[in-house]
Amino acid sequence: MEQLQLQNEQLQKLMEVREKRAEEDNSYMLKRFTSHHPPIYDGTPDPKTFEDWIRGVEKLFDALQCPEEWKAGFTLFYRKDKADLWWATMRERQYELGFGWDKFKKMIKDHFCPISL
Repeated sequence: MEQLQLQNEQLQKLMEVREKRAEEDNSYMLKRFTSHHPPIYDGTPDPKTFEDWIRGVEKLFDALQCPEEWKAGFTLFYRKDKADLWWATMRERQYELGFGWDKFKKMIKDHFCPISL
């Protein structure tokens, strides 16, 4: 029983170390991302403006080899005005909707650049 408890404690410590390392990796990647001055999207309902923003941040994601699960969050400071207000309403639902970069792109595009444009 003592051996099982010891193994459990060791596993817990290992998980804490991995969690801390993931947070440090995320912070480091975010600093690298921001140091390249990504483009900013303001919610202008113009397909070219929107696609230029998406293309700009995706080029940066590719160059930095940014993990998928961090991409939508990294663009948080690179949305303003209407795009930022839209996100404020969507943020509360992000976990229930299962947000990832692809889902985020589709939702923001559907909102600001509908097919009718």
